[in-house]
Amino acid sequence: MTVIGRDRKKTVRTSPSLQYSTFQFGLVYLSPELDKQDCKAIVAVAAHEVAHAETRIVGDEGERQADATMKDWGFGKELDYLRAVNPRHRW
Repeated sequence: MTVIGRDRKKTVRTSPSLQYSTFQFGLVYLSPELDKQDCKAIVAVAAHEVAHAETRIVGDEGERQADATMKDWGFGKELDYLRAVNPRHRW
């Protein structure tokens, strides 16, 4: 059962014995250009973009916050790799 509350969050009951979980859905677009990258870069970009969806902060501060969130989630090595292969990723 899925219910959308007034706060626009989806509440899902996963089974009769479990309590409700509340979370928000976001849309993350991953460019077809990623097909040209190796697995490490794809994982790093995907984690970075999901972190953007989680933090919902834009601009330079949003980039820094997304990187910090990636590290918190355990994607520090992938972030370092992304910085090494993509000079435009400067945060």
